[in-house]
Amino acid sequence: MLFFSKIKQQDINHFMTYSNSGIIKETQPPLTERFDELWKELINGNKDAFMQIYSNHYPILFSYGLKLSGDRELTRDCIQEVFIEIWTRREKLREVWSVKSYLLTIFRRTILKKLEVEHKKVGIDPDSNPVGQIEFSHEDFLIKKQGADEWKKKLLFALGKLPQRQKEIIYLRFFDNLDYQEISEITTLNYQVVRNQVYKAMLKLKKIMHLILLPLLFMV
Repeated sequence: MLFFSKIKQQDINHFMTYSNSGIIKETQPPLTERFDELWKELINGNKDAFMQIYSNHYPILFSYGLKLSGDRELTRDCIQEVFIEIWTRREKLREVWSVKSYLLTIFRRTILKKLEVEHKKVGIDPDSNPVGQIEFSHEDFLIKKQGADEWKKKLLFALGKLPQRQKEIIYLRFFDNLDYQEISEITTLNYQVVRNQVYKAMLKLKKIMHLILLPLLFMV
């Protein structure tokens, strides 16, 4: 836990209490109000603003990190590392146009670097097994209707056929409800490239599933 070294002990205790108390729900969607004001307050050293940003964005970061890594402990460690770094460097931070996309961007970079290190340790070939490969599961679909299980199986099969880049973009667009500009910033892809990838992915999904209703379920 070397990354705690630059933070005062009482700040560490405050932070870890939130992390380990169960106050933060790993499946709760983040709030979107007042985060620009809270970010300004965080920069000025307001601990409550910091904890509000942390607790409200933890779920979406955890969900995304788990998709990228499949490792709960690594995901939690990376989230803590990101926020401790933010708190440590708060005086050097600038205002951001979207707190959520900013956090997802630096979190993605952090967890992918960790995964690359782990892969090198065990001798995994990065070309044949790139880090951060997203896989969808039944838990991604909260559907309660007759025939839902069969529908989910078909959709999971179709999503599994997408290229890795399209999987990640589809996940961010339709499961995390991010807009194209946010996805562009997080993935470092051009805005139009993101739109084109969503369009191509939707065409492929519709072709595989042969479902007329799919465009209604995933509105671009």
